[in-house]
Amino acid sequence: MNQDNSNQSLGKSRNKIVKEEFDGKPDKCVIYARANHDIVSLTKQREACEKYAKENGLEVIAYFGHKIGLEGREDFKKMWDFVIKNSSHLKCILVYSMDRISRIGASSIFLINELETRLRVEVRAVNLPQDPGMSEFAKSLKLIVAGLNNKTRRERILLGLKKRAKSGLWIALPPYGYKLIGAKKSGKLVITKEGKFIRKAFRMKADGVRTSIIMRWLNTKGINFPVSRLKRIFRNIFYAGYISTKLLIGMIIKGKHPAITDLDTFWKINSLAKKIRRS
Repeated sequence: MNQDNSNQSLGKSRNKIVKEEFDGKPDKCVIYARANHDIVSLTKQREACEKYAKENGLEVIAYFGHKIGLEGREDFKKMWDFVIKNSSHLKCILVYSMDRISRIGASSIFLINELETRLRVEVRAVNLPQDPGMSEFAKSLKLIVAGLNNKTRRERILLGLKKRAKSGLWIALPPYGYKLIGAKKSGKLVITKEGKFIRKAFRMKADGVRTSIIMRWLNTKGINFPVSRLKRIFRNIFYAGYISTKLLIGMIIKGKHPAITDLDTFWKINSLAKKIRRS
């Protein structure tokens, strides 16, 4: 027997052993769905998985589904912990497609390998053919493509953010003393009541008043945060009407938001701070 035939035989034997280990477990499964920037809603994903489970004689004992964001990552951990705890009587996890498992292809492959080799819980994508000979290759290929798509999407988002920043638009949550009026992309930043007190704080600092004394005055106005935060505000050129962000790599852009202090006052405060640090 040549080397190629030997490898094929070993591969078939491995698939047979793994299949027998999965087949020997109870016909129970969990469903995992994750929303994404696409048209496949959580409801459609769940319906497709439930249909697959019914057609294949699987009992669904738990459902995990979430939207994008931090809450979603917490839900994924809940699913992961549930599967580890109940792996002895779980045959598989049903997902609509392999990219539901993770946003990064390589990470997904590692997770699935952990599930299938260590816990013997199979991951089945209901939109993929379940042919054992193609299963592992199809899963890996699908996850790698998903990773590339996510990378392209991130790059496109970063380019859009850079473009907005270069045009003088703020691209993050409004700094303290500002609030956003209107939609995120088309709205405008305005100075709040607290922002007017911060304006006074800039003037006091430029007149040589100590930061701790300014902070005590702000406390009387209902503003309570650490002195260290006030120092960061004094160093943030955003309050002088300009934008500086890591995306722009050292560039300072005139912003389209209203300034809380003027540029001369800003530079005076920071020049004084440098002199104090040197002494």
